[in-house]
Amino acid sequence: MGNYSELMELEKLVYSCRKCPELNVKEPYTALFGQGNPDAKIMFVAQSPCELCVIKQKVFYKGSGAVLDMVLENIGEDRSTVYITNVCKCHTPNNRVNTKEEIENCRPFLDKEIEIVKPKIIVPLGKQAFDWFGCSAWLKREKRDGYDLYPVSHPARIARRPDLLVDYLRGFDWLKEVIEK
Repeated sequence: MGNYSELMELEKLVYSCRKCPELNVKEPYTALFGQGNPDAKIMFVAQSPCELCVIKQKVFYKGSGAVLDMVLENIGEDRSTVYITNVCKCHTPNNRVNTKEEIENCRPFLDKEIEIVKPKIIVPLGKQAFDWFGCSAWLKREKRDGYDLYPVSHPARIARRPDLLVDYLRGFDWLKEVIEK
């Protein structure tokens, strides 16, 4: 229960944040906090929420969400057993890439989410998350202090290229084995 209440307090801070000009400044606010199991062993971290995700207040909605749901089903998990969040918590105007300043402004939020959830495995999804974690190579499992990293392409790429889905899902087979242990 402690992790849940700590995440709720952090969520309040995210929704009240006004550090970045033009982000999260009008109602409904454009922020979206992480979702899922506060005691998850696996955390998925993407770049920032799209407009539809913010409107629906659901991390990963529609196309990329359907792909992520397939990944979760393939490894025997679902949204209630993992934790899903973003490097940046706000949707940017016209879906532009977040600035370095915006990423740094959000850094304490993601750092704290990781500290609270204490996942064993973090899966950075896409380039911004790859860069945030300082990953060395795609699809390369790296040990960090307290968790393993395994960076993969963002599910939106697979939603646009369904011919890559089988290989994408196969890339998570090792995770299925880790979970079963």
